[in-house]
Amino acid sequence: MANHCYNYATFHGDEAGIVRLHKRLLKILSEQERGYGGIHFDISNYHTVLFGKRNNKVDPYDSFGSKWFECEFELNFFDEKVCSVTLMGDSAWSPMTPLFIKICKKYDLQCNGNYEESGMDFAGEFSIDAEGTCEVEETTYQEFQQKHNPESYWDTVITDIQDGYCETFEAVLERFNPHIWELNKSEIAELRTYFNDYKDSLGEINNDQETI
Repeated sequence: MANHCYNYATFHGDEAGIVRLHKRLLKILSEQERGYGGIHFDISNYHTVLFGKRNNKVDPYDSFGSKWFECEFELNFFDEKVCSVTLMGDSAWSPMTPLFIKICKKYDLQCNGNYEESGMDFAGEFSIDAEGTCEVEETTYQEFQQKHNPESYWDTVITDIQDGYCETFEAVLERFNPHIWELNKSEIAELRTYFNDYKDSLGEINNDQETI
């Protein structure tokens, strides 16, 4: 099964550039006639719509990040004025930052966003200027979740403990990067309780099996 990378990118800057980009995205949407409001970027088909020229010899991964991008988009407003366009959705295996760079250069926009891929355990946050200069801060998927979705990450760790994915308590503690999430005494005690409860349940199961 293919690994999908989730991308989230917001383009902002001159209103004219934002409107131009939004119109091009609407054109792609109208050509596809997809009922749920999303678009499927097949780069080979929609390169001309976005950038006005086409080169069939380019490698889609090198030039755009992936060969397809299943995404939705929305036009954002602030004080009733157009302020940005957001693209969000899944790509194949790798992030779409090369595509976002091309969009920034073509439409004279800046971009901020992030991407995450749980199966390959990578994530990143990026910013791109109108000249196409891209700055990326790479992390693991687990580190990204600790930073941006701490409540969800905590629940995931608890579930993994209860499902037996942590053989030792040290393995539980290693799930947390101290530079991002320094566990306090009460959090460590709570994790230890879940871990001990799981180990105790294994003992009860083994005892039941011996009795049988």
